[in-house]
Amino acid sequence: MGKRRKGSASLLLRGFLKGVFMPFFLLFILILYIAVFLCISMRVVPKGRVLIIERLGRYHASWQPGIHFLAPFIDRIRGKINLEEQSADFPPQTFSTEDNASLQIDAAVFFLISDPKRYAYSVDDPNSAIEKLTTAALRKIIASMDRDTALSSRDEIQSQLFSLLEDGADVLGIRISRVELKDISRAPDSFTW
Repeated sequence: MGKRRKGSASLLLRGFLKGVFMPFFLLFILILYIAVFLCISMRVVPKGRVLIIERLGRYHASWQPGIHFLAPFIDRIRGKINLEEQSADFPPQTFSTEDNASLQIDAAVFFLISDPKRYAYSVDDPNSAIEKLTTAALRKIIASMDRDTALSSRDEIQSQLFSLLEDGADVLGIRISRVELKDISRAPDSFTW
């Protein structure tokens, strides 16, 4: 009756430790899992930026600056959009005037993104769209002027270009802030009769 088996104290000690430490071990694993989940899903959007979020492949939200949580495997970041003023600087292009003279115009367009969703989803390459829109507007403006008028009325061309771009860029989610004509000159390959 009073005999104890050898090693029974160590079995009791193991059973006690297993009963006490197992819940703490499971709690530690749970806390570790939550910490990893938060690190994976937490996103900080910096000032002057917007994140476009898609949920299961469709537009879900535009995240403004601050801390946000991304649902792993469901949400994805489609793009980071810069809300600060940006410039689109194009190489000089040649345009024909009303009297068929060729002018070379170097222009720069400064813009802000007013609607991040439209900017991200309206066209594949918004900067290329701005360039094409600017080229088409300049072609329309210059084609309605003769060479001497076009060379001498830079301010008028800038204001007409600004109003045409303002109307066209709204579809892209862009607000034109200003337009600058850096240079208006005769095209190098043009000749006079």
